[in-house]
Amino acid sequence: MILSDMKISRLEYLEEEASWQLVVEFNLHSFSPTLECELSVSKQNPQSYHWQGFRYKDENLANDREAQKQLDELTLNEHEGILNQMMNHPTVQLDKLYWHLVTARETDKKIQFEEEVETA
Repeated sequence: MILSDMKISRLEYLEEEASWQLVVEFNLHSFSPTLECELSVSKQNPQSYHWQGFRYKDENLANDREAQKQLDELTLNEHEGILNQMMNHPTVQLDKLYWHLVTARETDKKIQFEEEVETA
């Protein structure tokens, strides 16, 4: 599956877990519904993003048995290729974002960086 479109839809720092939560919306060629990918970066284990799975952006599809079966197959068979394309996306540079998140320590840096991401 080829990634056709991708954007960061949410970036949030979870104080109680001391981790960043990142939600990326994306579309694939020949797969019509918009999907979301949830990633996190924990300060206790900052070696890499932790992938928390794919889901449909449209919550109604979560209750659709056939749609859920398609998502399960996509996740099982294609997740590595999709995640690799996300990490190497030319405009949404998740690798650079990762290093900013790992090094963001002070509250003002977090707020400033969130504002920069929202305007990008």
